[in-house]
Amino acid sequence: MTSSTSSSDAACPSASGHEPPVGRVIGLWLPGGPDEGRRGLLSDPCFLTLLAFVTAVVAIATLRTDVRFAGAPKWFWMEKLCWGPRHDTIVVGDSRVYRGIDPSQFDSRLGLVRSCVNFGFSSATLTPAFVEAAAATLDPNGPRIMVIAVTPASLRAPIRGKDGYIAACEDLGRLRMPLRIARVVEEWELHLAPFAIDRGFGEQVAASRATSDEYVQHYHADGWVESDRHVADPIAAGVAVVRRDFERAPYSPQVEDDLIRAAEKLVRSGVRLVAFRPWVPPEVAMAEDDAGGIDFGRVRTRLEACGACWIEPSMPNLRSYDGIHLDGPSARAASRALADAIARCKPPTTNGNRPGS
Repeated sequence: MTSSTSSSDAACPSASGHEPPVGRVIGLWLPGGPDEGRRGLLSDPCFLTLLAFVTAVVAIATLRTDVRFAGAPKWFWMEKLCWGPRHDTIVVGDSRVYRGIDPSQFDSRLGLVRSCVNFGFSSATLTPAFVEAAAATLDPNGPRIMVIAVTPASLRAPIRGKDGYIAACEDLGRLRMPLRIARVVEEWELHLAPFAIDRGFGEQVAASRATSDEYVQHYHADGWVESDRHVADPIAAGVAVVRRDFERAPYSPQVEDDLIRAAEKLVRSGVRLVAFRPWVPPEVAMAEDDAGGIDFGRVRTRLEACGACWIEPSMPNLRSYDGIHLDGPSARAASRALADAIARCKPPTTNGNRPGS
């Protein structure tokens, strides 16, 4: 060891509580010792900045649980797939569910001990895999209520790249880090992006309506996305979407048959199954009936035959901002009406038993 190093070591105080040697350590100070390289690294401003950033990311990823301000919707969807079996009630369906059903309106009306959650995904098809994944989030010791929203779009064959449930499964399968850390990293990427994704993201939209055609969205931890958007002619927009979508992907009798078999299996396992058709403006519903070729009377009869309860709650004075989806206040009102109808619906009588009974 050179004499300069020896004098430097001698200058480092041996007792704690002393100031570091002047001119030797700029940042973190270590007690004296032979590892000059380590002390040099810990005094490097760039290294300290990186260390602080990594520490902050890990801390936020560990502590943050409020998804209302999560900057990346993909993490919101993947988190739904990671819900454990701890819920009393789950609502299943496509975007009319994830935008149009507020689960918090269910709890007091259904006397739930645990929570109700929204398992809606964009353009989701009611495949057996989808409804069984939803059932897996139900507490085996709870009432186990599953509410399925049957829409014409949900009875089409799945479209790869469009079905939000499939996309979330693929995203989760590719993930190579803890989900919370991945979400925080994506949030940082979003803040640094030169453009805004969903301007107004995270705003409370119940107090005011959107003034442009960009979505205003509020992401809730229970799976609901409270939404609004300014569309000049919602009815015409909704009818156009229906006609376009059914030209691309027609109704699939196979999907309907698969849904019925999945429903039978759920009821036999002890799930209390409830089904309904979400509200849309009458003109849009007529366009769906014409373009979709789906006999909802037949679907209802088949679901009731396997033990499900079909409900048709009264939903007056609702507003659809684009002819398809409900705004925040209407979603809350529709959810209250739906919960009241579920409470009045008698549980199905079946010969099945709950697992383990």
